Amino acid sequence: KSAEASHFRSAQLSWTKGTGNTAQFKSTVAARATFFYPRASNARVGDTIVPVTVALGDGNFVSPAHTVVAVDATNDWILTEGTFNHTYAGAGPYTVRTDSCCRLSLPQHINNPDVSLRAETIVNFSATTANPVSSISPIVDCAKNAVCQFAVPASDPDNQSVRFRLATSQEAADNFATFRQPGAPHAANNAQIDPNTGVYTWNTSGARLAPAGFDTYYSTQVMIENVVGNQVVSKPRSTSSSACR
Repeated sequence: KSAEASHFRSAQLSWTKGTGNTAQFKSTVAARATFFYPRASNARVGDTIVPVTVALGDGNFVSPAHTVVAVDATNDWILTEGTFNHTYAGAGPYTVRTDSCCRLSLPQHINNPDVSLRAETIVNFSATTANPVSSISPIVDCAKNAVCQFAVPASDPDNQSVRFRLATSQEAADNFATFRQPGAPHAANNAQIDPNTGVYTWNTSGARLAPAGFDTYYSTQVMIENVVGNQVVSKPRSTSSSACR
């Protein structure tokens, strides 16, 4: 199995253009259930929590309420969604982000133990009316010593071109941390993603494993870019993690 954080499993920000310079945002967050509840079995679909604060890129911040839309008590995580609007002074571009702490710790998490989690998007009303959207399970199972492959789904509401790539450290964590994709120095093979199809591939052979009795966790993050005339005009991030079993 895999996990994205000590209490965060995955996050994504997306937006569509409303009236004038108003953006209609959707925030999707998967988190460890027992960070918010005494027991994972206490979580209920329809509950309301406030898991993140969003920096809106113009000096303003918002902490939107999220509704629990799915519960996995066995794996101790919940999936939540929140929506909110914000009106900007101009057309942008504005970089909107959330910074949250933290990912899973050692000895389970190998490549980014206790590293913060960042999700971001670009709001640019002059170039597009929405950013690409994606959905992927916050938990992805990968076999040990085998090729792990899965598709990162994406669509663009206004049918502009979409391109996939692995997130940089600056896009995946706050300014005080270093994020590493699956690969060196913790694994023999580097993860990669096809820029056109979004097919993610990682050969787990030679990957460092957690001690006996622990699942092994590796976190990964993917950027899905909205490209117009060779220029990136918007991007959300699809976040997940892969691990060896």
